[in-house]
Amino acid sequence: MIALTEKPEASSDRLEELLTKRGSFKTKGHGLTEEIKLIAGVSYTTARKWLYENALPRTSEERMRVADVLNIDLLYWEYGFHNQEKSTKPFETDYLFHMKVANMVMGIIHEDKLTISPDKVIEIELVALELAKSTKNLEPDINIITSLIKLAV
Repeated sequence: MIALTEKPEASSDRLEELLTKRGSFKTKGHGLTEEIKLIAGVSYTTARKWLYENALPRTSEERMRVADVLNIDLLYWEYGFHNQEKSTKPFETDYLFHMKVANMVMGIIHEDKLTISPDKVIEIELVALELAKSTKNLEPDINIITSLIKLAV
């Protein structure tokens, strides 16, 4: 099981790290926000949130699209875990299930108009994924996800 007590650095730090390793991007504070804006096709404010406010794209589809155009490891950007496969497309084997869990978590949060830190959202998703994996449940459990969200609020 993934240890949730070990808090990886923030998603903004991981994004900067991933782009720095690519070597073809400008540096933070020297045009990187504008470069992300242009490459990802988002507003300056959105790109800045990703770099400075530990925000991620809102939907799983958008996260995948942005990771693809920036050519970065989404699994590492989002969760702080490197993809074990050398593919640039994370979640190849569990993609659909991961997306179901992420969408369910975000759907409940938005529907109930809750404010939960990105770190807590990631922890909720990880716990829900691990529980489903250990119980061999093919569908995300709405009751477990709802309970995890209530604990985080």
